[in-house]
Amino acid sequence: MTDESTPSEVSGKSLLKFFALVFVFSMPFWLLGGITDLQLMPGLSVSALAVFAPMATALVVVHLDKNSGGMLALLLMGRSLVWIAWWSLYALTIRIFTVWLYNNTGKSVFAAALFHATVNMAYMLFPVYGSHLDMRLAGLVMAGTALRVIVVWGPKTLTKHTGKGTVHSAQK
Repeated sequence: MTDESTPSEVSGKSLLKFFALVFVFSMPFWLLGGITDLQLMPGLSVSALAVFAPMATALVVVHLDKNSGGMLALLLMGRSLVWIAWWSLYALTIRIFTVWLYNNTGKSVFAAALFHATVNMAYMLFPVYGSHLDMRLAGLVMAGTALRVIVVWGPKTLTKHTGKGTVHSAQK
C-alpha cells in the first residue's frame, strides 16, 4: 500500500508535528533549569539536556510516520556503526570548541555561530554532501585539537567567567 500524499503535504504535517514535539520535549528541561540551580557539571545547567529534544522528536515523528522500521533507518541512514561512533566523537569536539569560543570571545554568539557555519560549510565542500569525509580522521583530529586546547589553556576556560565576560585564569 502506498501513501497518496504529495511531498509538500507530508513535509507540512511532519514539520508541524516536529516543532510541536520539540517544544513539548524541551519544556521540562528549560523549566527545571530555570527554577533550580541544578547543574550536570560546573557551568552546565540541566537545561542543556534540551539539546537532545530534536533528536528524540525526530525519532518519534519517523516512528509515527513509518512505524518502527523508521527509527533504525533514521539512526543509521545507511552508515555503519563505526562511522556513527567516529561522527559522535567529531560532533562532541565541535561542541567543545563552540563552548570554548563562546566563553573566550566575551560570550560572543557571533563567534560561535561563525565557527558552526564554517564547520558545516567545510563538511559540505566534500563531494556528494560530505560523503567522502573520513569521519575517523576528522574525529581524531578534532579530539586531538580539543585535548590540546584543554591542556594549553586549561579546563577552566571552558566554564569559568567573571561577571564582565572575561575568563578567569586557569593558572590560579
